[in-house]
Amino acid sequence: MKTADPGVLRITRIDRRNMALLEHLAEEVFDAPIAPEHLAEYIDDPSQHLLVAVLGGTVVGQLKAVVHRHPEKGPNLFIEELGVSSETRRQGIGTALAERAAQLARQEGCAEIWLATEPENVEGNALYKALGMRAQHVVMYSREL
Repeated sequence: MKTADPGVLRITRIDRRNMALLEHLAEEVFDAPIAPEHLAEYIDDPSQHLLVAVLGGTVVGQLKAVVHRHPEKGPNLFIEELGVSSETRRQGIGTALAERAAQLARQEGCAEIWLATEPENVEGNALYKALGMRAQHVVMYSREL
């Protein structure tokens, strides 16, 4: 059996056929362990997209995004989270994931990509600026249920 080239980065969308890739995760890619029941619901929702960066058979990065559709305007893509293991940062993995998300957004007819991050996320903010994204000042509200 041929094994994956450890130096070749592959970006792929997780679905039911390849979800076993998530059994081989580098540390810090996700904020918490993956819950199988949530994963199944997530990947079965056509508006949700889980992109992963695989290097040598290990998932070293992930990007979660959702296509928002509106009754009065075209769709847009919201990047919910982007994570790369600390051992593989600054190697173009976050950029590759974001570029694949942009390709996905174009395929879905989106005119805009947006995301939110904390001001103190120095690495993330540098990446988003390098990708040509513009920072905007917003107020975000949340409420626990």
